[in-house]
Amino acid sequence: MIEENESGTNADLLKRAEKLLNELVRLTGTGFLVVFMMHFLYTDAVIDDPYLLSQLNGWPLYGMILGSILYFSHVHMMAYQLGGALARFDRINAPSKPKCLFRMHKNSLTWRYFDKGLYDFVLKYIHIPTSNLKSKWNKCGRLFVFIFVTCWHCIGNRLWAFFWVWSNFGILYLEMLGKLIIESKGYRRLSMTFGSGTMKRINRVVGSQLLIIHISLSMLFFSGSENILIHIIHETYFNNAIRSYFVLSLAVYSAYHVSDLIFQYEKSKQQSCNVRKTK
Repeated sequence: MIEENESGTNADLLKRAEKLLNELVRLTGTGFLVVFMMHFLYTDAVIDDPYLLSQLNGWPLYGMILGSILYFSHVHMMAYQLGGALARFDRINAPSKPKCLFRMHKNSLTWRYFDKGLYDFVLKYIHIPTSNLKSKWNKCGRLFVFIFVTCWHCIGNRLWAFFWVWSNFGILYLEMLGKLIIESKGYRRLSMTFGSGTMKRINRVVGSQLLIIHISLSMLFFSGSENILIHIIHETYFNNAIRSYFVLSLAVYSAYHVSDLIFQYEKSKQQSCNVRKTK
């Protein structure tokens, strides 16, 4: 939707140009980071070479995974940031830029905030219309969404893309199951017995283990090769010492904890802004 200014189409040109310049400066910084990673870390090249990948194990492998996620995330952010900046300069309400994948501690948050355009599309044209149906199909909104995503990603790809999509579907429902458990009476009784802080830490421990699986599946999407997923699973769960896995779990738990706190802060801040607007 285009928002025209009442004082004239060019009345706010200076303000819009200033915003565009600020976003282009940030885009330049992101671009330097992407170029640095492409020319010095080579994570995008390593995941395309099965032999090089097979030589990585333990922490070198985890470092490659970390670099691949960072590289993919920032390339995606650059594309959206440039297009969104130009669209907002023309007074077009473009989708917000993706949040960095390092910020996503849940599968559901990745689908919601990483590709905002796709999320808004499936929400508006698939999920909400399905939920408004006056039949038994009104409970199948998420199923239809993932059928669409399957067609979106899997046409022209091999079986790995189908496996990636529906594995994410399974993880999403595991998160929903966890939410139902948290809202149950038994969980509330446990919170009263052991304290809400202790139960939140337990939730994050469980969630961090699910996050390790989600990250492994992400590498399947980035590389397009099932061999990478098999290698990561083997090195993480079967060829890894208990001490190394404990350190890995602690690192992922820390990232999960920080991301969760940031999202809680942003949610409370947004709620405060909405309250002030209603007054």
